[in-house]
Amino acid sequence: MILLKLLDLPLEGPQSKEEEGNFYRTLFSRSVGVTAYYNKGIILKSKGKLDEARVIFDKLIKYLHPQFISREPVFRSERFGIIAKMVEREREDIIHGIIPIDYIKELYRRLGYSEDDIEKDYACARLAAF
Repeated sequence: MILLKLLDLPLEGPQSKEEEGNFYRTLFSRSVGVTAYYNKGIILKSKGKLDEARVIFDKLIKYLHPQFISREPVFRSERFGIIAKMVEREREDIIHGIIPIDYIKELYRRLGYSEDDIEKDYACARLAAF
């Protein structure tokens, strides 16, 4: 809340699609905004609110300021992990922790992601595993 005031952003968040871009670009133009939003996504993920956490990382990736582009692989890896957990929750025919990549890609497509996003997220998740 204090951060939004410091950045002269509306406390209630963006009211329209036009305002959304400016709101998040301004919020993510400062390291503290990126870090706070990232932490919010991690907290939502840990609480099991996977769809809400996924949306957080979608916005971080979409509106990320160029000076923080080095953090994009972390955000993509987190989004991949969230979607993998979503697959694990919805499918009963998989073993916990062993999720076929085809199942994950299928959910990505159902959620409306492009093939490019799927491949980038998968590549970042593979890098994070090392």
